[in-house]
Amino acid sequence: LIFSFDVEDYVNENAAEGILRVARMLRQNGIRGSFQTVGMMADALAEWGRQDILDKLGRYHEIGLHSHRHSMHPTINEYTDLADFDAALNACIEDEQKAIGKLQDRFGISDPMPSACPPGMSTSYVAHYAYAKLGFPIYTGDSLFDARRNRPVWGCNIANLEYNYSFEKFLFTATEDSMKQFLEEQVIPRDIYVLYHHPQRAYLCQYYDLENFLGENKPKEAWVKTRVHTDEEIATFYKNLELLIQLIQNDPRIHVTTYGELAKTLNGARTLTRSMLPDIKAQLDGYWFPVTTPDSFCLADVLHACAAFLRGEDTYPCGEVFGFLDTPYTAAKPVTLTALELREIAERIRSDRFLPEYYLVGDKKIGPSDFLRAALAVLVDGAEQYTVLPDGAWQIDLDQFPFLRDLSYKGTWCHCESFEDRYLSHRFRLQSWTFRLPKGTERKIFE
Repeated sequence: LIFSFDVEDYVNENAAEGILRVARMLRQNGIRGSFQTVGMMADALAEWGRQDILDKLGRYHEIGLHSHRHSMHPTINEYTDLADFDAALNACIEDEQKAIGKLQDRFGISDPMPSACPPGMSTSYVAHYAYAKLGFPIYTGDSLFDARRNRPVWGCNIANLEYNYSFEKFLFTATEDSMKQFLEEQVIPRDIYVLYHHPQRAYLCQYYDLENFLGENKPKEAWVKTRVHTDEEIATFYKNLELLIQLIQNDPRIHVTTYGELAKTLNGARTLTRSMLPDIKAQLDGYWFPVTTPDSFCLADVLHACAAFLRGEDTYPCGEVFGFLDTPYTAAKPVTLTALELREIAERIRSDRFLPEYYLVGDKKIGPSDFLRAALAVLVDGAEQYTVLPDGAWQIDLDQFPFLRDLSYKGTWCHCESFEDRYLSHRFRLQSWTFRLPKGTERKIFE
C-alpha cells in the first residue's frame, strides 16, 4: 500500500497546514509518504514562508511530480493535442523539466524522482513517453491500469498504476467498522493499492482549480480562495486518519511502501530469445494480447524480436517501444509471403520509432499484425511461406482496459472550450502494442 498525496493548491495558503499536518502524522507513525507535488506549489510554499514544510517533506518523505502548472492553461492535454508527436513531446519535456528543477531546488533533493502523477484528467499518451524519457519509473493516476488487481501495467515505456481511492471525503464521516470493511473489500484483494489524498482538502471545502481555472485562467489578483472546513470537521478528519493508519499498520497482510521502493522491483532487464517463440506463439494464437510467460513482453517486443531473428540475430534485448500514430492496416485479402520476403521487410524494421501502418514488399501490402503472425509461423514452424488471411485482428482486447477503451478527454475537467481532443484519446489506444503485464501473471484482467 502506498500513501500518495497530491500537493497542488498554490492559491490558498491554508492548504499548507494540511500538508504539514499529514506529513507530521505519517512521520510520527514511522511511515514515509509519497508527495506528488506541482512545480508551482513548491514556489508557493517558498513565497508563503513555509520552509518548515519544504524541509520536512524533502528530508523525511518521497517527492514525486504532479506536473508544472496543474490545471492552469494550457494544460498538458491542451498543448500536446498535436499531429506532430515530436513537437508535443518536446513541449511536454521542456515544461516538466521546469517543474523538476523547482522541486529539486525547493526541497533540496538531488536523487531522481520515482513517480509522476497527472493533474486530474489532464493526461496524454505524450506525457507517458515524456516521463519515461525523463527517467520516471512509475506513472500513477492515469487511464491505463489493471482495474481488478492493480498490477503494474507497462505502457509507453513506463509502469502505470491506478490511483485507487481518495480518502478525503470518507474520513469526515467514517467509523472504525466502515474502515475495516473498506480495507477488507477494497485493499486486501489487490496486489498494490494507492491510497491518495489532496492534503488541502482536510482544511478546504473545494478544489482550487474549479474556482480559478474552469475553462480559462483567472488572473492571479482575482484568484478565489476556497472556504475552510470548521474546526470540528478538521478534528474529525485527522482523528479518523490516525485510526486508519493504525488499522493498516496492525494488519499483517498490508505492507506500506513508497513508489521508489516499488520501482526497484519492477524494471529489470528483459531478453527475448528464439527458444521462447513457441510459447509466445501459442499464447498469441489463443489470445491476441500481451504475453506474460516466459517473461513480460508486449506485442512490439515480439515484433522487433522476430525481425531481429529474421535478420540472423540470436537474442533480442528489449528496450524502448512505440505504438502507432495512425490506425494500422490489415490485409484485405489473402496474401502469401515467403520467408525471403519477410526477411526483406525485417531489414527495414526499426525499434526506435513508431510502428508504421503497413509494410510493402514488391506489390504486396501487409500490416504489422500480418507480419508478426507470418514471422512467428516461419520462425517457429520452419515454414517457407505463410498466407495472411483477412480476418486477423490487429488490436489487443481493449475490453481488458475498459476505462481506456471508452476514454474521451473532450469536455472533461477544466479544459478550455477550444480543446478538441483530435489525437489524444485515439492515439492512446493506438499505443496498445506497448502494453504489458507482470511476468507470470494471468493475461486477462476480466474474464
